[in-house]
Amino acid sequence: MDEIINIICRRLEEARLLRYVSRNCGQLLEEQPAVNFPCCLVDLVLAEFDQTAMGGQAATADIEFTFADLYSARRDRSVLSVIDAVHQLLQGRGGPCFSPLFRTSVRRSSATPGYDEYIVTYRTSFTVRKLNRTVEVVAEPDVTVLPVVGA
Repeated sequence: MDEIINIICRRLEEARLLRYVSRNCGQLLEEQPAVNFPCCLVDLVLAEFDQTAMGGQAATADIEFTFADLYSARRDRSVLSVIDAVHQLLQGRGGPCFSPLFRTSVRRSSATPGYDEYIVTYRTSFTVRKLNRTVEVVAEPDVTVLPVVGA
């Protein structure tokens, strides 16, 4: 799951639409967030798993993108235009370890005053293969050492 977030963050960084991209660790909740604006914070918020026939698991996951910019009354620079551009980049694109992303919701957040903040959720799926759990058995010989007689 970590690899999925890393791939998505790299795509966003390469597109150069945002000044800061990272995993969401609550940066916007800090008094002085250590981010540059506009920014996007990414996190996997829910993954549901079903068992597969071969002992693996099929997962459906929701990935949340928190977009934020300093509040501006200017209409020429809106975080919504950044969200639209990122949507063009992400919608329908997957990766080597996950299926194509599709957007499921967009909502405004008022969690942090002073910022234009929106949370966009995308859904994807992936498969977790059964891990081989090999147990190595080391036999200890049952040997008794006898003293050498006549030496």
